[in-house]
Amino acid sequence: MNDVEKYVLEQAKIEVEHTRSWPTKILAFYVAINAGLVTTLFALAGRTSNLVTVPCWVKTVITMAVLCLLAWAFYLLQKNHRTYLAHRKLQVQFQQVNRSDIEKRFTPPQEWFADIDVRLGTRWQGWSFYFYLVVLVSTFSIVGVWAS
Repeated sequence: MNDVEKYVLEQAKIEVEHTRSWPTKILAFYVAINAGLVTTLFALAGRTSNLVTVPCWVKTVITMAVLCLLAWAFYLLQKNHRTYLAHRKLQVQFQQVNRSDIEKRFTPPQEWFADIDVRLGTRWQGWSFYFYLVVLVSTFSIVGVWAS
């Protein structure tokens, strides 16, 4: 393996690891932001002295902000997924080129050599799970905003 191949593979490995960690970070920040909004509204609505009522227009603005944040999270999750696939594709291409050498020394699974399409539907189970959780948190947040 020459220096260029080593460099490309190392960079692809770094990017694959980096993109694997992003969905959990996105989800953590998303949940924290939504929990903060709803907890604040519940705290204000639950006061016994100096009762604070949240006007309907404020609830509408918060709902729109949650929906914008949802759209942004979706954009980041799908972009991250495509980036992951593109870098994984580089690794697979290297494995395909060096298949005979690899199989002489190891017995890798056949999935190692399977082509990867860089599209949203490829390995959708991973990123869509995070998107489902983001939608669920958004739903709870919006219901919480309007219930307070």
